[in-house]
Amino acid sequence: PPLSSPPASLSPSNTKTYPLTTASLTEHLESLEAALGQARDDLNTDLTEWKVAVGAFEVVKKKPKSEDGDEDEDGEE
Repeated sequence: PPLSSPPASLSPSNTKTYPLTTASLTEHLESLEAALGQARDDLNTDLTEWKVAVGAFEVVKKKPKSEDGDEDEDGEE
């Protein structure tokens, strides 16, 4: 079946912003660290939502077993 349109939260053009402080170098680095952590968390959440949305459409192919049931690929016994 065709993939229906994804929820709005999964839009390919989804843009996020994270506030940074520029009052002092220390405060700037602390706000940068917090913003990077939040961006990482948001990305993980988005990727998980995409994985769930397309998971039903992924096909996993299994390697077929040989006819004699021997899984030894180099032919030695």
